[in-house]
Amino acid sequence: MPSNENDDIAVIDEELIQHALAESADPSAGGALSLAAMVSEATSLRLSFKSIKKIDNLAGFENLTTLCLDNNVLDSICNISHLTQLKWLDLSFNNITEIEGLNSCTQLMDVSLFNNKIETVQGLDDCKELQCLSLGNNKINSLDICQTIFDDFFREDTEYNKLQHLPQINDIVEDLQNSINTQSEELKDKGLALQKQKEEEIEKFEKALEGVRAKGASVSIKKIEDFARQKKRVFRDIEVNDASLTTAEPLLDNLKGLYDQLMDMEMQQVQQFQELLDQFENAYGILKSQCAEQTTNYFKTIQEAEEKYHEDVTKLANELLSKAGEGELPEGLTEDAKNLLVDRDALMASISSSHDIHVSKAYAAESIMEEKEKHNAETIVKKYTDDAATRNRSRIMELFKFVEDSKASILMILNQKTQEEEDDEY
Repeated sequence: MPSNENDDIAVIDEELIQHALAESADPSAGGALSLAAMVSEATSLRLSFKSIKKIDNLAGFENLTTLCLDNNVLDSICNISHLTQLKWLDLSFNNITEIEGLNSCTQLMDVSLFNNKIETVQGLDDCKELQCLSLGNNKINSLDICQTIFDDFFREDTEYNKLQHLPQINDIVEDLQNSINTQSEELKDKGLALQKQKEEEIEKFEKALEGVRAKGASVSIKKIEDFARQKKRVFRDIEVNDASLTTAEPLLDNLKGLYDQLMDMEMQQVQQFQELLDQFENAYGILKSQCAEQTTNYFKTIQEAEEKYHEDVTKLANELLSKAGEGELPEGLTEDAKNLLVDRDALMASISSSHDIHVSKAYAAESIMEEKEKHNAETIVKKYTDDAATRNRSRIMELFKFVEDSKASILMILNQKTQEEEDDEY
């Protein structure tokens, strides 16, 4: 969990860095190194759970391949552009709102931004080596992702600013857009249908749980009321009819028996809750798997559409380059288009880079949707489990208090009657 903002805010200073490096140092390594030497040789730095507010003072860490700043109070990604060798970056459980500052970290393979406040996937186009991106539990809406993926493809595609001057490329872009929009609408319809089924499963589980608890509460209340009537009757016989104290002694045994019965019922309810939860998890898990399958199929079609777009643009470029070589370019070609066709390698590199950007966007979006689906399911189950544990603890405390209060009232009557009898003897 992110540190509370009211906690003491830590600064990344020499003392914090030295302590972190000392913790990860190899104890078998001989000779003491200066801090500067330790910094320059370090390939890993772990500053987790330190209440750090800002990334700073990491000069000299150019050889870092792993940086862990998870579980702090960071609100931005900054001052790491010089860490060009980074491969693993953990910024999970912070307060980060925007993905930024990673343009020069082109070697990144694994980035975790789980549990932050990010709303938009951006700033990762230069991370061509990225293989694992964790963006679960942010403010990104899963179904909204598929509705904006086409725009996401081109929003940060700087290479398309050049390619857009090619004649007929607008038709190819339009084909890509139509294909993505069609698949996105289908996914949204299927997703909403599955969401309705999930809500029905939740309602079914909660109704069954409510029924079990209502039945248990009814039986418990009746047993407690029966004991209360018995206690009242015995007390009245002692106080009004001057009955013997021995008539009250069975109450203590009955009270212990009642407590055992009520505790057994509570344990039965715990077991029944777990059985219902297992059934719910199985049913919900089937729907979650169907969602995962739909997501996989959707992004497969998106990938296919992007591949076709890439092939079509490449084909168009080759045709134009061939005509340029033969001096047969179409009339009315803009100067920007002509300039593009001067350098074949540069043009093909732009087309390839544009394709890589689109693929990176699709990969990031798929990762977000998968993680969000997984997190939502875990959150639902955790909520029910935590609520049940809290209820169980509260119920046991109530039963214990009931027994103690009842026992105290019985003993008080017995003591009073005993004292009265002793006073009468004098």
